[in-house]
Amino acid sequence: MTTALSAQQNDFIDSKTRNKVRDELIGLYGENQLFRIERGIEQTANLWNEKDGTKEEFIEFCLKNFAGTGESMEKLFDKLE
Repeated sequence: MTTALSAQQNDFIDSKTRNKVRDELIGLYGENQLFRIERGIEQTANLWNEKDGTKEEFIEFCLKNFAGTGESMEKLFDKLE
């Protein structure tokens, strides 16, 4: 079951853009990552503003930086330690 993302705090990244990223990430990493995908998109979108880049750049950023594999999550956790 899928749920649509909605803008909560920051309206610069609209729900259409959030849903596009969500669908692309689900296509790459699967439904089993849905919670992490939605949470990551919401957190990033709520902080993103015009000076950070366009909506297209937001999409690129999310697709490039989402840690969707065990290896990429391990790298991220190591970086944050």
